Amino acid sequence: MDIRPLELSIVIVASDCNPTILNPDFLARTGIVPDDWGWKVAGPPITTPPFASVNYNSGVIISVESNKFNVVQRALDKEPDPDLIAGIAQRYIEVLPHVRYTGVGHNFKAFVEQADTEAFLKERFVKAGVWDSKHHALEAVSFTLRYPLQGGHLNVSLNGAAILDSSGDEPKQLHGVLVQANYHRDCPEYPSVGQVLQHVGHINTDWKHFQTTASEILG
Repeated sequence: MDIRPLELSIVIVASDCNPTILNPDFLARTGIVPDDWGWKVAGPPITTPPFASVNYNSGVIISVESNKFNVVQRALDKEPDPDLIAGIAQRYIEVLPHVRYTGVGHNFKAFVEQADTEAFLKERFVKAGVWDSKHHALEAVSFTLRYPLQGGHLNVSLNGAAILDSSGDEPKQLHGVLVQANYHRDCPEYPSVGQVLQHVGHINTDWKHFQTTASEILG
């Protein structure tokens, strides 16, 4: 089964982040995004009291809200690099160790091409019954599956979707299943820097687990 990565992200949940400090100069000066990486800022950075965001031409987006710090890597046309966003998140936490961090989430989004997606999902996951009958014709289905995770939980959602594939000479629309997962782990201690760094360090294991789990769920 061909699983096409679309997006990876790390979300550090906190209760007292300060969005106003986030800007390209801060990220370069603190070594969170070093100058020698050669990344260019794509579009004007946003820095306001409720929200701040810096987008790079590498496909990485860093944002801060009062209750979370977020690093996103969009991987539509290249192999994702979990270690890259993990390193950014780890350096951010080390620069700001006194924020009250309360949880870490690893989020993965991928696409599996599938002809007649809705029929596939219905056949694989929905038992025949009155909910899919002549009087109640079932047009589409989506699912959220929840699993236990040491120190937290894993949510996996499945939805029919279409994406635009621009890898060939002519862009084309692909139909299939959008698979999204959230690996969430709590950080009840304070200071919680050690816990946060430990949880962020699981991203490669989580990414491999996600790919295996998606393949098994979809068969």
